Amino acid sequence: MKLLIIQTSPTHTCSTLLVNAIYGLIPELSDKKITFEEFDDSYNIICMKSHIDIDLLIDKYNHLYKLIFICSERKNLDIIMDIKYKTYKNVIIFDFNELNETIINPLPIIVDTIYNKVKNVLVNIELDKTKCIERIKSMNNKYEEIKNESFNYIDDFYGLHGSHRNRKE
Repeated sequence: MKLLIIQTSPTHTCSTLLVNAIYGLIPELSDKKITFEEFDDSYNIICMKSHIDIDLLIDKYNHLYKLIFICSERKNLDIIMDIKYKTYKNVIIFDFNELNETIINPLPIIVDTIYNKVKNVLVNIELDKTKCIERIKSMNNKYEEIKNESFNYIDDFYGLHGSHRNRKE
């Protein structure tokens, strides 16, 4: 059975960074664009981004794929995942502070944190922290190029909006 990794989280929780990190960690996906509901089923490992409830995604995909959910939440703003998902064996939840790049939480530490949590559920899958760092740096460079665009502008490869980190809504 093929593996479908679904990065599904509330908005404003570093979900775009997280999905790009997952793509970067998996060499088979590291040069692929972020996909949403419509994805290429020809790979053995598929990864998509969503903001849909996990139970709905399980109902939709459980009979077709082995499912892993990688999520993020932001406790300080009360943007959290439903507590029941913390008991699911195929769900990993990151806190925003683990994913937010700061002076005391630089990119290599973020990638180590993600790697250490996902390696236990992505067993028998090659993971590459160097490619992950490269992808996130490339995503950050793309953001610098488009940050003055309107939020309606979308970079399809990384799933980035213009003004993504500065939006007010």
